[in-house]
Amino acid sequence: MPGAASILGIAGIGWTIAAVIVPLYAILAITFGHNDPILLLARPEWDPTSWRTTQFTAVLEDLFGGGLGQVWVRTTIFVVAATTLCILIGYP
Repeated sequence: MPGAASILGIAGIGWTIAAVIVPLYAILAITFGHNDPILLLARPEWDPTSWRTTQFTAVLEDLFGGGLGQVWVRTTIFVVAATTLCILIGYP
């Protein structure tokens, strides 16, 4: 029965690509694309070599070297505390 399992595995890989990878690539193309100067709408850039990463790089630099780092630490502490409380209350 390895033939049937292989066919089912290929179908699962195909659905994963269709349901996860393609939408993720579309989100990245919109994120790193350009803005339309007239309507101010996002214009996706489908070619990864043309992606603009300056804003993303600025956010990462601010996250690890600026004021966003403190926000990140506080948020992580709150998330860990809330998750711990939920586990302690929900699964006694």
